Amino acid sequence: MMDTCNLEEQMVKNIVRVEVVEEGGNTYVLQTADEAGVTPRMEKGKEEIQYSDDGKMCGVGVTMDVVIGYTIRLLDVRIPPEGLEALKRGQVAVHVYTREQDCDGTTVSYFQFTFPRVSIAMSVDRTHFPEMRMVSRTKKGEKPVHVYVLDKLPQVA
Repeated sequence: MMDTCNLEEQMVKNIVRVEVVEEGGNTYVLQTADEAGVTPRMEKGKEEIQYSDDGKMCGVGVTMDVVIGYTIRLLDVRIPPEGLEALKRGQVAVHVYTREQDCDGTTVSYFQFTFPRVSIAMSVDRTHFPEMRMVSRTKKGEKPVHVYVLDKLPQVA
C-alpha cells in the first residue's frame, strides 16, 4: 500500500452555488459561505530498484505521485435532509460554482468544479453545520476534479 498525504489547503472564493447530485439525477442545493477550502489528497509515488540474483541492478520501477481525491471544507452549510442522506450514502458528485467578476463588479463567467464520488462520515442528523468536510475518492483512470467555464449558471431542476 502506498503512503497518502494531504497537500496544503487552497481557498475557492466567490462561490455562488453548491450542489449535491445523485447518480439518479436528484440535485440538492446547499447554502454555504462564499468561500471554501479544497485540499488535494495525494498518493505518494515510489521508486523500486530491481536486482538480479548476482546483485546487479537490472531495472528501476518508478511510480508517480497521483491525486486520488479532494477534501472539500465548506463553512456555514445549510443542507436539505435528503441531500445529507445522499452524501452519507456516498457516490454523489458535488458541483461548486464560482463567479469571475470584472473590475466593475459585473459577472464575466462562471466556473464549475465537479468532484466525483463524494461522501461524508457523519452520524449527526441536522441541517445546519458551522463546518462540513466532504471527501472525494476517484476510481482508477478517473479524474479527481473536472473544471468547466460557463457563460451562465445552469438551471436547477
